[in-house]
Amino acid sequence: MDQAIKSHAAEGFGVAPTEGQPRLRRLIASRFGAKPEHVLIVSGAQQGLDLVARCLLDPGDAVIIDRPGYVGAIQNFRAAGAKLIGWDVMRSDLGELVDLILRYRPKLICTNPTFQNPTGRTFSLKERQELLALAARYRVPVIEDDPYRDTGLGVP
Repeated sequence: MDQAIKSHAAEGFGVAPTEGQPRLRRLIASRFGAKPEHVLIVSGAQQGLDLVARCLLDPGDAVIIDRPGYVGAIQNFRAAGAKLIGWDVMRSDLGELVDLILRYRPKLICTNPTFQNPTGRTFSLKERQELLALAARYRVPVIEDDPYRDTGLGVP
């Protein structure tokens, strides 16, 4: 303990940059082909989704979310006053998604496409590409909640 405090006191006592440790940000950026200044370290999905909701949503904005979906996301978006629109993640019918986009004009889409919580379903690469193409066509940002990616064997 003494050694850790002597050599890493600033990190150990929480005196660090708000956006996260620079070394960790550099490592994550290199993994995903991003710039370190575009990486923000959060304490977990709940905090990340809370920040997204606070920064991007106004009360009454529509958000398309997986149905069934992650309770933490549901709670965060509801707390922000968002109108939640469920998209049946088990069918992942892109026609339904287009209909929801056109009907509700959502501010964003939030999905958990790898070992989806609570169903465990994983979208295929084709499904992911089609979802992103639709989102780009209709100019709707996609928030990917991806806590389980590294837990699977051979999963994209």
